[in-house]
Amino acid sequence: MLPSLSILIVEDDKGLRQTLGMLLKSAGHRVASAGNGKEALNELDRESIDLIVTDVLMPEKDGLEFIQEVRQKRPFLPIVAMSGGGSHVVDKLHYLDVAKILGAAVSVPKPFSSEQMLSAIDRAWAGPGMPPGAAPLGAQLKNAG
Repeated sequence: MLPSLSILIVEDDKGLRQTLGMLLKSAGHRVASAGNGKEALNELDRESIDLIVTDVLMPEKDGLEFIQEVRQKRPFLPIVAMSGGGSHVVDKLHYLDVAKILGAAVSVPKPFSSEQMLSAIDRAWAGPGMPPGAAPLGAQLKNAG
């Protein structure tokens, strides 16, 4: 079972952002949100975040740019990329493949079920660079103070 995480949701669709927020809160997590990558980078500077769930296709700063910038600032922060982008399944999978190449631990095609998203978060949290049960540096610092 996952510890209570501080999760940043980055999604330009307000309804989906709110729905994901409710899902993650009901699973015991703390949630911050942003409507695009630019807002999300500001949120990362203000909040201690344990994990990110980001859309790939967004206005202003898309998810691919955002993932690259997060990797420069926080190389071990787990990221779940999601996309329903493009008019074809091939487009959607291509964007998700690129997101993984750029540093997303797990990718989830839209639409997805609650179980699929929660499973993706579990896999991202347990992924490379983060030993099972370990807290990221932000959580360690919060708990030490």
